[in-house]
Amino acid sequence: MHGAAAVISLLAGVVLAGAYSESMRLQASALLAEDVIKKVQEHLAATLNIDCLRLIEREHALHQPSRLRWMHPVSRVLVFIGVLASLGGAIYTWLATP
Repeated sequence: MHGAAAVISLLAGVVLAGAYSESMRLQASALLAEDVIKKVQEHLAATLNIDCLRLIEREHALHQPSRLRWMHPVSRVLVFIGVLASLGGAIYTWLATP
């Protein structure tokens, strides 16, 4: 039973690290495509005369980059703490419990 708890704890750490790395990859891909998508949205909004199609502009207005700069380092630290807690839980389960 303790082995299963340790495996679950290790698996939680791996899933947490994997989810974080995938989110960083997706964010980098989105930043690469942002300029092109903005041009397409501008063209569609102007052609169809629908201002709400300018989603990137609306996103920038809602989430100003100056407010979000602190989130990346904080999320990295939180993921690191979560992985350490998962590894610590696995080690504790293997070593400290009979």
